[in-house]
Amino acid sequence: MKQSVLVLASVALAVLLAATGVVWAEPLAAEDQEGSGQSAASVTEASQPAGRVWSWGFNRDGQLGDGTTANRSTPVRVEGLSGVVDVSSGRQHSLALKTDGTVWAWGGNDAGQLGDGTTANRITPIRVIGLINVVEVEAGWNHSLALKDNGTVWAWGNNFQGQLGDGTTTNRRSPVKVDGLGDVVDVSAGGGGGGIGLYNHSLAVKDDGTVWAWGRTLGEFGDVVNSSKTPTKVSGLNNVADVEAGWHHSLALKDNGVVRAWGYNGGGQLRVDGLRAVKDVSGGGGHSLAAMRDRTVQASGARSFGQLGVRSLRFVVDVEAGFHHSLAVRSNGSVWGSGENHFGELGDGTTTERQQPVRASGLNTVVDLSSSYNHSLAVAAPPEQ
Repeated sequence: MKQSVLVLASVALAVLLAATGVVWAEPLAAEDQEGSGQSAASVTEASQPAGRVWSWGFNRDGQLGDGTTANRSTPVRVEGLSGVVDVSSGRQHSLALKTDGTVWAWGGNDAGQLGDGTTANRITPIRVIGLINVVEVEAGWNHSLALKDNGTVWAWGNNFQGQLGDGTTTNRRSPVKVDGLGDVVDVSAGGGGGGIGLYNHSLAVKDDGTVWAWGRTLGEFGDVVNSSKTPTKVSGLNNVADVEAGWHHSLALKDNGVVRAWGYNGGGQLRVDGLRAVKDVSGGGGHSLAAMRDRTVQASGARSFGQLGVRSLRFVVDVEAGFHHSLAVRSNGSVWGSGENHFGELGDGTTTERQQPVRASGLNTVVDLSSSYNHSLAVAAPPEQ
């Protein structure tokens, strides 16, 4: 598409969003314009380059995987992992998918969310029991999901609210198959606590574009059902390509680039509903992010810590919403973030809250990114690994 057409489309979208209350991206300072570096691929687990994993932020339970429990304000390499194509960070645990289809986990394990058959924390990666041919992993508050290449979904960890989808509320220390669900192409695990209570839920997209949900939610099923121990179809949604489960809300990206949002809206995090020309979405503790097809960022919801500051970035190919912070990957493979930084979750070498984006130290070839509570993971492709 010609540049003039892109500009006109962006202006039209800005007018539309202003009317709906969605925050429009502000101009980026000249010194922060896109620099040279390896182009980062759009995030698709099965096709992106494999690499090593880097981590930073909170590390009380070993969720950074560096063999310690020390917080890190700059990225450190996760021990013993290579050939990784997908990562996901939960509240206190981490997951990684390798090119051979195996899943590895580390960090907190009080509910068996590491899937190694125990409840012992791990400060370095350990293989999840019995999983092969996996194509995607997702870490929730304290439960985990894996999507296999045959379209089945497997779950383990905390099941207090039925978020494992096996028809029970029994915690599982190793993976169990989600009941009655097949032909799945995408999954997401969400949940969080806070003043409105603890809500844990899981989402899946089937190859027919329908969305299915299970666990406990605040209207996240899109109908009157608030809890289910097995997958329930979300009404009124079709042609969906991707789902993202936030703390108390959910997001769906349709194949035409339109966002649908439902659930808790106390901070205005649902204002991204109806947003068009979107490439990627992410839901955090009380905010939502959208990476646009024109490589700008849209954001809505809570902003008290500066978590919406990433809206000033350009050349963005991926976004990740944490608890009170946000991260973005730019097309040169660098990672930028804004918001809460008490544990070093922005990776800039400080613990200073940032209202505007700062660059995470030493990352230049990132092809996959994940951020959940207060820690973050990144896959860096060669030559950085």
